[in-house]
Amino acid sequence: MLKYLLLVCVCLIAYLFIKASARKGNRSNSDGEAPRPHVQSMAKCSYCGVHFPKDEGLQCQGRIYCSIEHKRANQ
Repeated sequence: MLKYLLLVCVCLIAYLFIKASARKGNRSNSDGEAPRPHVQSMAKCSYCGVHFPKDEGLQCQGRIYCSIEHKRANQ
């Protein structure tokens, strides 16, 4: 009976040790701040109004368009 009690105590200690190690590992990686996502400036298509990354747009006569079709349609 004593060996079963000892086995349960060893398993409980191992479980608590593993759980504490996992928590400590998670804290050291984050340092309290999540990594910031890459932010792009957005633009609104002059034809359809959809928002898209500004560097993917087409500019013509001071207006910005999401595609070549919308650029042609609005000229």
